[in-house]
Amino acid sequence: EEFSTCWPKDVYKAKSNVADLRKIVQAKDAFTRIKQERDRAHEENVSHARAEKAAIIAKRKKIEEVRDRLNALFGMNAEPQKRGKLLEGAVISECTNHLNNKTMILSSVKEFVMLLMSERDLVTMLRRKVNAALVDKKPFREVLA
Repeated sequence: EEFSTCWPKDVYKAKSNVADLRKIVQAKDAFTRIKQERDRAHEENVSHARAEKAAIIAKRKKIEEVRDRLNALFGMNAEPQKRGKLLEGAVISECTNHLNNKTMILSSVKEFVMLLMSERDLVTMLRRKVNAALVDKKPFREVLA
């Protein structure tokens, strides 16, 4: 910006050269910023894809764990009562774990039979069960009365 040290006849030439250099630098800077933005967007996409892949792997691992637990239960042919209790516990614990994301209720056949026999309202029973699942975080609360 200061051209006082130039020869008087070279001031305009120096200003012109500086202006030309400024334009070139600005153009290079613009291309550099575009490249940096492109690289940042690419890295963001890659990290998003990695996160999705990690989530898929974690979900697959959970499914495999549940499958293995169920397979172990069905290998207990000599002890059907014990197998039933273990299965019930596994189902209830899985439902309790998922209550943070969704509202889930469990019912027994006995509850529906008792409901039909006493001619009570199904909606009322379901509301009680949903309320127990939401408030108490207990997806399997028997509502027989």
